[in-house]
Amino acid sequence: MEVERAIYIYPKDENIDYETLKRELRNMGLRVVDIRVCRMVEIDVLGKGEEKKEEEVLFKLLGNPIDVIYVGRNINKSLDELLSNGFYWLIHETLEDKWRKTEGEEKELLHSAILIAVALIKFCKGEYEIARQTLLRSYQENPIWMIILTLFLTPLLLEP
Repeated sequence: MEVERAIYIYPKDENIDYETLKRELRNMGLRVVDIRVCRMVEIDVLGKGEEKKEEEVLFKLLGNPIDVIYVGRNINKSLDELLSNGFYWLIHETLEDKWRKTEGEEKELLHSAILIAVALIKFCKGEYEIARQTLLRSYQENPIWMIILTLFLTPLLLEP
């Protein structure tokens, strides 16, 4: 049976301990890859396609998600929409798909952008030193991205 990976998007709830939730979901038999908390909550789950056990458990515990994104399928969201909602992991995935198909200067620019997405993921996880080091790597590869980061991303990080 084919394994499908889905990202269930929920609003952030300050009353939920997401590390505990991840352990509980795993104990219930769900194959949770990760729970990423930033502006929204992304519950990243490996499923078995037709069984939909994952959805039954998640919907019962947390209600209906805002959205479900199936990894490997075409993500029907623009990079701007992903960025404004804080879906940095999905930005990483989208850019990585493009990066694999390009060469030369475009490939270098995409790699620097991927590093910025990784840094933002680490920032959201509270791994500030790793985020700083990753941003520095991106800057060393392509200084133009630091200007873009300063102009466009900083306000997003400051919003609740």
